[in-house]
Amino acid sequence: MEFKPSTDELLEIAAKFCPANLIIQINQIGSGRINHTFLVRIKEDHQFNTFILQKINTYIFKNPDVLIENISELGKHLDSKPFYSSKCIFSGRWETIKIIPTLLSGDYSIEFHGGIWRAITYINNSRTFDVVQDNNHAREIGLGLGIFHSLTYDMSSQKIVSSIDNFHSILNYLLEYDNCLSSFNISSFDLNRYEQRLEWMFNFIDKYRKSVELMEKTIPKKGLRRSLIHGDPKINNFMFDLNTNHVVGIIDLDTLHSNYLLYDIGDCFRSCCNPLGEDSSSPIDVRFDLTLFESALSGYTSIAKHCLGEIDYMFMPYFIGSLSFELGLRFLIDFFFGDLYFKAEYSLQNFFRAETQLRLTHSIVQQETFIIKTISQLSL
Repeated sequence: MEFKPSTDELLEIAAKFCPANLIIQINQIGSGRINHTFLVRIKEDHQFNTFILQKINTYIFKNPDVLIENISELGKHLDSKPFYSSKCIFSGRWETIKIIPTLLSGDYSIEFHGGIWRAITYINNSRTFDVVQDNNHAREIGLGLGIFHSLTYDMSSQKIVSSIDNFHSILNYLLEYDNCLSSFNISSFDLNRYEQRLEWMFNFIDKYRKSVELMEKTIPKKGLRRSLIHGDPKINNFMFDLNTNHVVGIIDLDTLHSNYLLYDIGDCFRSCCNPLGEDSSSPIDVRFDLTLFESALSGYTSIAKHCLGEIDYMFMPYFIGSLSFELGLRFLIDFFFGDLYFKAEYSLQNFFRAETQLRLTHSIVQQETFIIKTISQLSL
């Protein structure tokens, strides 16, 4: 059974990073599906008045030290930029989270009841969203990803170690999917009410995977731009200023690694161009919104057009669809294996999440001509 800390235990853990007499309150926050995250409020006379306390999911992140080292290396890279140290030249405010050391040993993590805990800075006066609000919001998300890519484009990939093997390897997820189908008797799952929807998912996967397998063999030969990527730039990993509604940072840096920039772009756009969100109560109605896409892409290209080459823009529609497809596979696999990767609040949540992403992929494929047109207009 997973360890669920009490209030007293949370205070004991937080006190490793901040004097106990300064801690005012600890609350669980966020809709993250991997780690357990808490907001610690501190008295105002401390160097920071809030910080994040987080229990790392070691089932997924086998080597927690890598997560901490990667964030530290990113911080060093950004601090070396004169314009970043004062104020980011790209916007009025841009902040990057940093690791907080323990009070006594100076370590960056502790073990408590068999779990690994860390503390990171919090971007004050900001908030996140689970669902895109409007076109301006979509543009700010695109701008935020563009800022991140522009800041990290010249960072040496040798300083970052991938925390998850085969991350974004869609062919590997297809193998897991095949193994999943051969390992389980699907009829034993309580899906009687959803047989037709499950059959649609199976049929769509079988149909779409043919183009994926062909494209994945082609991509390595095309010279797409590689650099440091965030790895998981979905909508709720962007922070927005409470007063101005401008993007001010990107959080959840545990999936930093070197890869094609289009993985970040595809993941970001499939997330922020879905008006119903990833936990839609009506997956069958999910669609890829072209107006939101135009806004998000215009935000990105306004600051990071130089990060991509002509061939990247050519392959962008494929990556938007394939990232949605990849996530659909991952949700479906995790559903059949008992929600080991993505936290679920009820038994069918990852099943519905899978359907949402596969329906979104279908919508992307159907509108590919319009997506290409929008890219050609904004990439000039």
